[in-house]
Amino acid sequence: MNDPINSFCRQLEWEDLSPRTVKSYRDKVEQFARYLKERGKGLLSVDGEGANVYFHFLLIKKLHTANTRYLSYCALKRFYDFLVSKGEVKSNPIDGVPVPKRERRPKGSLTLDDAQRMMYAPDRKTEKGKRDTAILAILMSAGNRTSALVNLRVGDIRGEKVKIPPRCHHCGQTDYSGKSRLRGREEEMVLITLKEKGGKSWSVPIHKKAAFYLNQYLVQREHGKNSDIVFPSLRGKKDPDKVKPITRHGIYGLIKKYALEVGIKGNVSPHSFRHLVVTWLLDCGVDEMLTKNFVGHANLKTTDGYRGVSHRAFMYSGMAHEKSILDAIETPMDSILNR
Repeated sequence: MNDPINSFCRQLEWEDLSPRTVKSYRDKVEQFARYLKERGKGLLSVDGEGANVYFHFLLIKKLHTANTRYLSYCALKRFYDFLVSKGEVKSNPIDGVPVPKRERRPKGSLTLDDAQRMMYAPDRKTEKGKRDTAILAILMSAGNRTSALVNLRVGDIRGEKVKIPPRCHHCGQTDYSGKSRLRGREEEMVLITLKEKGGKSWSVPIHKKAAFYLNQYLVQREHGKNSDIVFPSLRGKKDPDKVKPITRHGIYGLIKKYALEVGIKGNVSPHSFRHLVVTWLLDCGVDEMLTKNFVGHANLKTTDGYRGVSHRAFMYSGMAHEKSILDAIETPMDSILNR
């Protein structure tokens, strides 16, 4: 058999598989062939140990999701079953590989790629775009409910200097031991007071990118500039004396609009960002009680229910420097600072 990949794909076409499935299987097998070629091996000489190492490579080095690894598993298992039936190999090396557990994300949840596309969606040349960018940035930074944004007032925003403890040079963990915590650097942070259901209020720090977008909007806005409402509704823009805060339905509407613009499918809502933030914090190794207090959960069991199902929790727990989603994704602010 001169070209086993082409022969395999012709067999799939003969079995009446869809062109999309055939292309997907071809891509996964060719990816495996390139991996083997870089290591001086071929498709017909790989054994079970080599196949196990490859799937470990996909998980640890390439950071492929469980769904992507499952697709590679299906493609390669079927490919080697085909080679066994043709007598090209004696046994299927994929048989000894553990089947990757498929990841089932809750309906309406977001990925980091989705979050990054959403940050680029608003037209930041307009006042509405600057307002919407600030709303999205705060949702990604604080993971708050929409009622907190509706109730946010200018007086709820303040700057505060805090001392950041140094990190260990070996493991990157924050070092709280002995006198090292006194040698930390002072940093100016922006805190916002969240007022949510039940009359509960607490202050949380927001990421520097969220603070940048919020400050840019407040400084440059025209509608509501004399009001203490941080995020006014633009429906009453013609009458500057009647400034009203944006409603919960207004925030939901703008998120749905931008999600459709960037091609995100599913029922995306403000709570999707909250779910993403809580899951991210837990997967990064942030203490459950600290996460609970940060996002305002009433019960610790509620916080624990958000724990991620990805492999990130096992790879980065306690070691991740990106404690905020805005640390992990690029936003328009990055290009501004680079210029």
